[in-house]
Amino acid sequence: MRELYAKELIYKAHSLKTAESTAWRRLVHYDSFLGRTRSEARDKVAGEFFASEKGLTDPEAELDATIMALFTDLKEPEPARCRYPAREIFLVKALGIDKTKLPPVNCIKYKDWRASMSANSVSVVFASFYMGNPSSMFGHTFLRFHNKDRSALLDASFNYAAIAEEGNAIAYAWLGMTGGFMGQYSMHPYYVKINEYNDMESRDLWEFPLDVTPDELDFMQAHLWELSSAFFPYYYLDENCSYQLLTLLEATRPGLNLTSRWSLFVTPTDTLHTMKEAGLIAKEGRYRAAVFTRYFTFFENASPIARETFRSIRDTRTLPTGNQTDDVVAVDMLLEFYKYSNDYNMANWLPADAEHYQSLLAWRAKAPQDSGLEALVKADPDKNPLSGFKSTEIRGGYFQADNAGSAIFGIRPALRELHDVSRGFSPWSQIQIMGFSLSYTPQTQLLRLEDFTVVDILALAPWQAHVKKLSYRLRTGLFRHDEFLKQTDSTLSWDSTAGAGFTLPFLNTFGWFGMAQATAQVGSLWENTLRIAPGILTGFKANWSTRFASSLAYEIDYGIISNSTALQRIDFKNAIGVWGNWVLEVDLLYAFARPQQITSDYLRVTALAKTYF
Repeated sequence: MRELYAKELIYKAHSLKTAESTAWRRLVHYDSFLGRTRSEARDKVAGEFFASEKGLTDPEAELDATIMALFTDLKEPEPARCRYPAREIFLVKALGIDKTKLPPVNCIKYKDWRASMSANSVSVVFASFYMGNPSSMFGHTFLRFHNKDRSALLDASFNYAAIAEEGNAIAYAWLGMTGGFMGQYSMHPYYVKINEYNDMESRDLWEFPLDVTPDELDFMQAHLWELSSAFFPYYYLDENCSYQLLTLLEATRPGLNLTSRWSLFVTPTDTLHTMKEAGLIAKEGRYRAAVFTRYFTFFENASPIARETFRSIRDTRTLPTGNQTDDVVAVDMLLEFYKYSNDYNMANWLPADAEHYQSLLAWRAKAPQDSGLEALVKADPDKNPLSGFKSTEIRGGYFQADNAGSAIFGIRPALRELHDVSRGFSPWSQIQIMGFSLSYTPQTQLLRLEDFTVVDILALAPWQAHVKKLSYRLRTGLFRHDEFLKQTDSTLSWDSTAGAGFTLPFLNTFGWFGMAQATAQVGSLWENTLRIAPGILTGFKANWSTRFASSLAYEIDYGIISNSTALQRIDFKNAIGVWGNWVLEVDLLYAFARPQQITSDYLRVTALAKTYF
């Protein structure tokens, strides 16, 4: 009888063209492109996610097999009704299924799993940018399911990430960009993610409640259960943690249109903007400071006496001699410093650090004073990821070089330059991927490619509060060198640069950086096609405000292979947010070679208008 009823439902589904519905296709994560339909999901074990052998590419076959399985697949320990709770919810509503005709099942695993969550609301959490790992430079998003009846630290969190065992950073980046990894959802208690992001990687967490109905919340959890049996090809730039989060929300609320097949990049910050524009984020976010943020806030607000006490008891591994407020502040600072500078697992600490930390805790337990520092650790609106621009930039303008003027147009899909408006982003980092610009000179009717940036990373890590971090630079792409041959097509060179150094901040606004670097260049303008040049990069960064920044950089390299020349550049850039998503930029470039070669010194002034979307 159940099989006959299932066949009637399959006939009804064909009549209603249910398999062609947006809701069904999103539920099984089908993607249609250039006439080709294929699910982005892959079975971990054959038959776990797909009910049909043709389910990967045939939505109707998968729908038919799912309907039949719900009524006839009773194999233990997980019959079909237990494997496909979200599909059942959808089909009951779409086809008007009489639930009394469904076979009774006891979904022990699913019931236990849902009971462990018992969620009454859900939030999306943004872990801030982390320059120490290629996979985290754009930030990260994951879900937190709240249960008001237990400790918040025990809430369930769902994270989508690549299954990556490759430790080499270059290999990781290549495999991540080409789909060499598979991705999967994983569930952890929220405190595990706090340990990973807040403590181990020292990343601030911003949490934004999602405006979903109780039925949508129930459906989302049911669908996550189904997704736990699937892999997805992982692509670092688009089909990443943020993309999969959007597809989950689209499956939960099919009327949403959050993803685009034509989008080249999907960044976590853009994901947040997309969700807010769709009405999914309706409340202010909650903030959880990273361990370094806490320590630095303590240090910045400590008196000179407290800082000196901090340095003294840290260096001598002793306890304060007094019990005044400055002593309490010094101890609170040092406790945070130890947590930041050591591994999260205390068993891996230096024995001397662990012993001193425990003695400081015991001293602090006996000190009655409130240092007042904890109240100072609060969200900075300028660092809220939703307060910044989206990451894709289009720019247009004009530059004057020598006696020739040219119009210029460019696009940068992600993410920002060092001198860009920093509201919502780190003011000390630059990440550009796959950007390019074109110029047109009316006098000569010359259209040129000015640059094509595959990747350009400049991570300035200020030495502050007794913490020293490495600053580094990685860049590769096509770049013009008009300082050698002006206004011709012969000055393009494929340049790859790597460097490392340090950054010293001062007056809370400025930073001076210096790096040693090496560059390999390939192009017809070099004497032997290949040029190898060690060099130095140094300069200043000024953060006048979150909507006004400047950078001044001096770069010199000397060709030891081909063009034995000291090539020098002075680059002064300024960007100011004027209204909405519009920014005005004025740049000055002065380049010269010593000893002088083909041309005289080169001077270029550029004015740009930029907008972000």
